[in-house]
Amino acid sequence: MDSHNRTLSNESTRTLPINEETTGDANSSFSSDSSQISTRSREFIEDIETIIQSEKPLSHLVEQAERLIATLASHKTYNQLPYGDREIKAKIKLHLILESMLHYAHDCGGEGGKRYTAAAICVCCREDGDRTLGFLQDLAGTWLSHLLFVCKWLYSVAKSVF
Repeated sequence: MDSHNRTLSNESTRTLPINEETTGDANSSFSSDSSQISTRSREFIEDIETIIQSEKPLSHLVEQAERLIATLASHKTYNQLPYGDREIKAKIKLHLILESMLHYAHDCGGEGGKRYTAAAICVCCREDGDRTLGFLQDLAGTWLSHLLFVCKWLYSVAKSVF
């Protein structure tokens, strides 16, 4: 299959390039292979790279990402970690993680960091709303567990040493 890009439209105002191998036919549901894609998969990362290298203006990607974050914020079930005790689930709102990552990305990685963060959030957009919310939940959970918890742990270690 050719791995050319096309634009997938979920709404007239929300379009983004999606890798042909990930979505298959735009008018059909996802293939069984695509159900195995997670935010840590090679396919997901390739889709991020496709968007990063696209001609889409950064402002457009940020707007799309903000709309997706707002959608996650309005769904209580998906806006919390799928694991952990009730207290942790109640305290952590996943949309706030995505919102903060997007907001501060430029401070940490310049325009490239902001583009990467917006692209990663935009790649979560799927034809099925529940799949979109599931990808957003997985992305926020991944950033929380692989980045933010590590930073918090390192800070507490450094604080106790000095």
